Order: sequence, then C-alpha cells, then structure tokens
Amino acid sequence: MQAREPTTLLLDGRPAWPTGANQQVSVGPASGIRLAADPHGPLSPRWRDGSFGGLAMPRGMALDERATLHLLDETTLTVKRFDPSTGTFAPLPTVGGPGRAVRRFRCPTGIAIVGESLYVADAGNMRVQVFELGSLALLHIWRGAWVPVDVAAQAGAAYILDRRFGRVYRHNPRRDGLRLVIDCATSCPASAGRWSRIAVDRDGHIYLWNVELQQLEIFDGEGRFLSATDEVGGLRERFAPPPIRLDHRERFCLPASLTRPCERRAEPMGLSSGHWRSASDRRRAGCSSSVRARRRRPPPTSPPAGGSTAPRASGSARPSTAAATAASGTASSWSSRRCRPAPA
Repeated sequence: MQAREPTTLLLDGRPAWPTGANQQVSVGPASGIRLAADPHGPLSPRWRDGSFGGLAMPRGMALDERATLHLLDETTLTVKRFDPSTGTFAPLPTVGGPGRAVRRFRCPTGIAIVGESLYVADAGNMRVQVFELGSLALLHIWRGAWVPVDVAAQAGAAYILDRRFGRVYRHNPRRDGLRLVIDCATSCPASAGRWSRIAVDRDGHIYLWNVELQQLEIFDGEGRFLSATDEVGGLRERFAPPPIRLDHRERFCLPASLTRPCERRAEPMGLSSGHWRSASDRRRAGCSSSVRARRRRPPPTSPPAGGSTAPRASGSARPSTAAATAASGTASSWSSRRCRPAPA
C-alpha cells in the first residue's frame, strides 16, 4: 500500500498555533494569519507618512468626491489641487498663506474633505476653518484654547482631534456646531496631550495614535475605549484601501485612475503597484503626477496645563468667492515641513 502525503500539519507540534498573546503575528477574519510588520517599515503604524501603516491616506492628502487630490503644503502654508489637464498642483486662490487673519494659516497640520467641504486644522492659530470647494467660500471657523492637530473624514462627517485636551469632535457639514465624541478626561486621562493623529474605519470606530506609548488606541463611535495595539495587520479589512501610498523614498505617483480628466475614480494601490519615478523622469515617462516629498516627523509638543475651554464658532463666516487665479506649481516642487504649534 502506497503511503499518502499528509493533508494537515501541526504547527510547533501542537494542534493549534497560539496567536492571542504572540507579538510576531496578527490574525484577522479576512486577512488570516499575518507576520508582524517591520516596526520601522512602511506597514508599521509608526511609519513617518502618517498613514497608520497604509490604513489611511498619508497625512496632508485628501480626495474629493470627484477623486481630485488635494495636498497640504506646509512649506508655503497653502492647499494645492491637482489639475489633470496640466499634470500640476495649483494653490487654491485666497486660501492659505502665512498669517493670523481669516483664511490664513500659521501651522496647518491636517486636511480632510467631506462632500463639498474642505477642513483645515491649523494648530498654530488654534482653529479649524472649513471652505466650500467650488467657490472657496469660508463656511465655518472654530477657535478657542484648543490645539487641533488633525482631521479625518468618514461616512459624511468630519472628526477633529484636539491634542491639548485629548478630545475628538464630530461635525456634520449641514450643521454649525461640533459634537464632543471623546473626552480624554473621562475615558482615558493618561492619554491627555499624547494623541497626534486620527483615523476612522468603515464602522465608525475611531483610531488615535499615542506618540508616547507608540500605539493605536481604538474607541467606538460613542467614545468608549475598546483596545490598544501597535500592529495593524488585523485591522486592514476595516478600512477602504487608500489609493495613494508613499514609497521608501517618500515619493508617490498618482495612479492612472486619478490622472484622467474624465472618469476619475479612487482605486486602491499597493506598495508594489504603480510606477514610482523621480521628478527628472516625470516628463520623459509621462508620469506627470510623480511627487518627491521630503518630510520630517513633527517634534513632540507638550500641551499647556489647565483649562478646558471648548472651541467656539466665531459667528457666521462671510462667503467670499475666489476671483484671482494663482500661479500653478509643478507636482515635483511639493515638499512639506513640520512646525511646532504655538503655545496657548
């Protein structure tokens, strides 16, 4: 009788492979068993592009409903929009530039788009401004003793992270006020002042990056703490794959689905997908949207002590339509810098 090959194998000589307390693997219902990511690689939540290891778009990038990419340029303190007809990023007229005046920025640290509303978190001016994408009218402005450092979009709502008091606010573009979702003082006092980045998954769960503990802290949609992790492999099926990723040299190339003037759509891109080229290759190869981005990690900031003043709206924003045409900037000239928010 001929011997048959085994149809099953034991792992470590045991019927089951323990993964619950194993730091070297992660398990997800859809992803199965994964090896843990390199803690210093692009699939780690520590990766410097702020994408939580590829769960979300890199920090400072946002797509509108027409799959048009917007960039936050922290060097010129402007927001730039990709023009597929020219293959360049052009600054939004009358939005941004250094200063404390309305529509100006001092230290913008995050952007998000919900419907036709563009949110800009400006930690330097301690405020969040919301612009209408078509007319660039100023729709909302909230200011106070807080330090808004990031904003995320999910399911028709914006989520604003206040690093100073460890709070998260939700905003519906059809309303004026902000709703407090997470208050660190009641849910997790030890994390006050430690959160620097926010993401929201398909189910409305909120993910906050704790810069001191180097871990993601997860809350449900009502602000209840669920868990903490430093490995995101088992979380990927909870997020829509981002269409843009940075490579190991911190460059990105827009996929063809985002560069066509017509029928643009956001399609997921893996690290091995697309063509990553330098600026010198851009014109020759036709990859007009390649961008070389030089980023530095933001220095840690210590929140001022005391006080718990909530942000306030500064009255109804006066609509103003952008009439001037800004000079176009090529995609290869975009770079970013990190700045320290001014103390309150």
